[in-house]
Amino acid sequence: MKLSDPQFPQFTEVGEGDRALIVRADGVVGLVDVSLLGGSGGGGGEPPEPTIQGFTVLGKNTALQGDWGGTFGSKGYLLPAWEFYNDRASLPANVGAYAFSDGNVYAFGVTDIRALPGQADNQGVRHATVYFGGTPKATFTVSDAQVGKIAIYGCDFDNGRGDFTAKIVSLADPTKTAQATLTAEEYNLGGYLQFSYQGSFRIETSVSSGNCVFSGLFFD
Repeated sequence: MKLSDPQFPQFTEVGEGDRALIVRADGVVGLVDVSLLGGSGGGGGEPPEPTIQGFTVLGKNTALQGDWGGTFGSKGYLLPAWEFYNDRASLPANVGAYAFSDGNVYAFGVTDIRALPGQADNQGVRHATVYFGGTPKATFTVSDAQVGKIAIYGCDFDNGRGDFTAKIVSLADPTKTAQATLTAEEYNLGGYLQFSYQGSFRIETSVSSGNCVFSGLFFD
């Protein structure tokens, strides 16, 4: 195996005996099967998607605002109080039950792009509905150990609540947890925080000042 430039490496030859490549970036070490690189080392197909572990932060999206369809919710969604104080829900088959706690609901119809539509094509009316409280929570009962993804949408329609933090906790093992934050500016515009889960879990939310609000949860 030869490197053309140690600073910007390109592999010009991969010998038959080579089987793995050690990659170091910012202190993180990864192991890559050389067969995924093509050439004489192997097949040259598309690399597989990385394995996702339960209870990790998967990312943040602050560009969509209320338009969740097509990006989130491919396997289900939960919009608290969207039917004017009744939830609109379509849950995955392995999510048997859910419960909100330490909060209350508020709903009103708007044309605000930050508000959530009730359907995945992002068409139709939008409702600015929120579950709110000091530290409002949502708990989900999951019937198997399959790893899934859930995104929570937070939007400070009134502005002034500061940063929004969401934390996911395993009900089976509370040491398995992860959290992520929307800045005050992101929270005002509306943003999604996505986590992985495995088994039953709870999402806890908080803000820097006043009541915390969130508007939707989306399964993928």
